[in-house]
Amino acid sequence: MAVDSFINGDVELAKKAILSDEEADKLRNAITRELIEDYMAKDASTAPRAIQLLLIARFLERICDHATNIAEDVIYMVQAEVVKHHPEKLRDDK
Repeated sequence: MAVDSFINGDVELAKKAILSDEEADKLRNAITRELIEDYMAKDASTAPRAIQLLLIARFLERICDHATNIAEDVIYMVQAEVVKHHPEKLRDDK
């Protein structure tokens, strides 16, 4: 979404990308909880594999953060409006 919004100068798609970042955070947190509580805490032998999965979840969430940054820059390029770190500004527009 972020790349498409950049290519097309699509502010609405950029807003959608920014607002979806919260879901990425929730998914990472859920994966982290599950791996720690349901696997590592119950069976220490799963730790090496679980740690790799924890890192993957963290890296994927970080990619979402970068996509959010791109989308914020698209809004600035098209509308000269700074929304960085203020997704609430986008929710009010709807």
